[in-house]
Amino acid sequence: MRWTVLDLGARPIDGVERWGTDDRIRRIIRLRKPAPSGRRLGSRGLGLGVDAFRVAARARLSLVTGPLIAMNPWTAVAARLLGYRDVSTVGLYAVEGGRSWRLLRLVLGSGPVITLSEHEALTWRRAGGRSLSVRYGSTFAEPSDAHPPELKGQYDSMVTIFVGGTSDRDEEAIAKLVSKVEASDDLRLVIAAGGGLQLDTGRVRRVPAVAAAEFSTLLASCDVVFLPLTDNGRAAGHMVLVEALQRGKPVVATWVAGMSEYFDGDYVQTAQEDPLPQLRKVGRDFSWRASEVQAYWEREYSKEAFGARVLSALEQLRGSNSQ
Repeated sequence: MRWTVLDLGARPIDGVERWGTDDRIRRIIRLRKPAPSGRRLGSRGLGLGVDAFRVAARARLSLVTGPLIAMNPWTAVAARLLGYRDVSTVGLYAVEGGRSWRLLRLVLGSGPVITLSEHEALTWRRAGGRSLSVRYGSTFAEPSDAHPPELKGQYDSMVTIFVGGTSDRDEEAIAKLVSKVEASDDLRLVIAAGGGLQLDTGRVRRVPAVAAAEFSTLLASCDVVFLPLTDNGRAAGHMVLVEALQRGKPVVATWVAGMSEYFDGDYVQTAQEDPLPQLRKVGRDFSWRASEVQAYWEREYSKEAFGARVLSALEQLRGSNSQ
């Protein structure tokens, strides 16, 4: 079995195909210019929708035949609407019972779905679908400057906490963290959690929605990444988590069902009720372990590792369907 992959991402990083040389992949179809940060006219839904149809149309115009792997559920929807039937899906990004989830159930039907958490796979199977879960992985472009000038100087000896991403973030927990960091004398907080709010008090900095390159630069300049999450029954925070590990940064996150298999107790820790002392300690303890964290990412969360897990899960699903 050889698959064609439909990927909304841009060209491979440094010209290297991150699926490796796996001969189970026949071809990978991408967009030359995907929407920046997945948005068009300020709308993420519009950006993803348009790009999903663009990449599916490229496959149709290229006369692609055989099984497809859609690396986004809306790409799978677009491919099905354009006449493809043998489509496997990676990721759901939808809350059970919500409008998006119901639409995906209707269109994807009994097609194979690889989710990014076992909780998502369980709810999909419970609704009549076929699904297995794998842990997410990716390989991100390196930031141009991991130490921007505004984060240098008098704060070099401080522990810098980074809070980033937008899906299912707990704004109440972020607000509490802001107050506690402001009252400390050895911590700095950088927040890149979307929205239009912007501030810089000298100890707490919050930026509005930023491009992927700037997001990566801010993350790479921190000591520890904190993911305050709300539990909506879906995987959330996994992309920021994986990029943090690639940059050699430890992660502390709120335990939620959709992320349970990502916690390892060391590189990715469950947040305590008051996470500030934990964040301070983790940031300091890992100041010399960056290479170790990156090796863990390479082994467990790189795009190559993720691709191998996806293909193995799809073969298992297709094998069980033929029995």
